[in-house]
Amino acid sequence: MRRLILVLLIVFTLLAPFAYDALAQSGDAKKQKEDKATSSAHEKKTHSSLLTIKNEPPRKSAYEKVDHVFATIVKKIELVLFYRIGASKQTYIVIEPHEYYIRNRGDKGDFRGLDPSNNRTLNEDDIELLAAQKKLVEGKKKPYRLGHINKKPVEYITIQHDAKLNNKVIPYGKKYVLKTEENKYHMVGAMRNLLSDKEVLTTNDIEELNQQGELKLDVKTRSHLLEESVGGAPVVVVWLAIGAVFFTIYMRGYNFWGFFHSIEIVRGKYDNPHEEGEVTHFQALASALSATVGLGNIAGVTIAMTLGGPGAFFWMLFCGLFGMTSKFVECTLGQKYRTVKPDGTILGGPMRYLKRGLEEIGLKPLGIVLSFIFTVMCILASFGGGNMFQSNQSGATVLAQIQQSEI
Repeated sequence: MRRLILVLLIVFTLLAPFAYDALAQSGDAKKQKEDKATSSAHEKKTHSSLLTIKNEPPRKSAYEKVDHVFATIVKKIELVLFYRIGASKQTYIVIEPHEYYIRNRGDKGDFRGLDPSNNRTLNEDDIELLAAQKKLVEGKKKPYRLGHINKKPVEYITIQHDAKLNNKVIPYGKKYVLKTEENKYHMVGAMRNLLSDKEVLTTNDIEELNQQGELKLDVKTRSHLLEESVGGAPVVVVWLAIGAVFFTIYMRGYNFWGFFHSIEIVRGKYDNPHEEGEVTHFQALASALSATVGLGNIAGVTIAMTLGGPGAFFWMLFCGLFGMTSKFVECTLGQKYRTVKPDGTILGGPMRYLKRGLEEIGLKPLGIVLSFIFTVMCILASFGGGNMFQSNQSGATVLAQIQQSEI
């Protein structure tokens, strides 16, 4: 019975997000078809200049191909682990007015406006200035993009500019979310994505902007009305929270009454110089803490509080309190199912107790698969979380300082 329940829980955890996603896609298929049919007329009218350019995607290098494979794997993992339970859909639009300038490929002359009514030309100095102002959409040959007009190869640049509506200027890239109860679109603010009560657009304003070709279009449906999932809780967070509460109840609140005992252990009260092992209790604690410094308790906490506000701090404390029991159970299993080699080297951890523990209840093949999956996940996490994330954050900060000093 225990084996059946365990297998069902694992299967549900892995397959449920895919089932939910399939249902959502089937339910949205009809709506996407209608959006595509509705927006096709607007697109032909308002984006005729864009349709004359057939963009030529750059060839992927060997590095980009490998990166694409890993990106696909990460997206599949994200679909399972970070599928949001209880999420809802919201409609939004994005302000993205573009202006196009072209020249024959290989030509060294000025760029001319794609729109016949646009008599403006741009030389290399103008383009360099626009690129420094970050007003260009970068392409294969920065800042130039490659494409075809009537099968003729051209180079073109795409300028980002602000939208104009009734003598009102709307900055490029601004996002407006539909409040269904008001039937109005509110601008998303910079602080925790809160909706503004002052910057509001009506449905008529949205249609006018769409007629002017100043809204971002969905890649598949070509509709200017975009949708995204908001709210809810990721499967991995809900699963870990349920597990932490279960372990706390099962262990009779060990995270509370065992707190002072843990302090005595770290202080060395129970140290035995003749006991088998490679590290002391304090060294084990120091090693565990060193793995969390940085992303775990500095950058991660800062990002969470910036995005979620003070409430994120409360929930981190709440989950951390119950998460103590999960960590205690994990470490206890690691000690129980560890392997000591003849030379005294100790092998332990989830990759060991998943195999040996499930083998005891007749699920050895499942234990081997889960051990392998955990090992791969651990390696990927060591690169992504432990190295690349923090290096990227540090590099972005240094680059911003250098660019600021050059202005």
